[in-house]
Amino acid sequence: MKSGQVCWFEIPVIKLDRAIEFYSVILNVKIEKIKILDKENGIFKKENHQIGGVLVEKEGHAPGKGPMIFFFVVGLSDVLNNVTTLAGKV
Repeated sequence: MKSGQVCWFEIPVIKLDRAIEFYSVILNVKIEKIKILDKENGIFKKENHQIGGVLVEKEGHAPGKGPMIFFFVVGLSDVLNNVTTLAGKV
């Protein structure tokens, strides 16, 4: 995997079972319930080299706040230095 590629996503939901049914039907994908850190999530079953992700219920992480997207990076200290150079906050 190359630096800068999206490697994971989290979609915030209010009702996990309802969201699993919704996304399974509209996207025609298999979503399984699994426990991550003692909390149930809906994980998108990935095939081959697809990006992985989950439906997640957690406090302060609700629909309307948007999904969280994670990037794979090589040389994290360089990436963080570039963020601050461009007036971003770490």
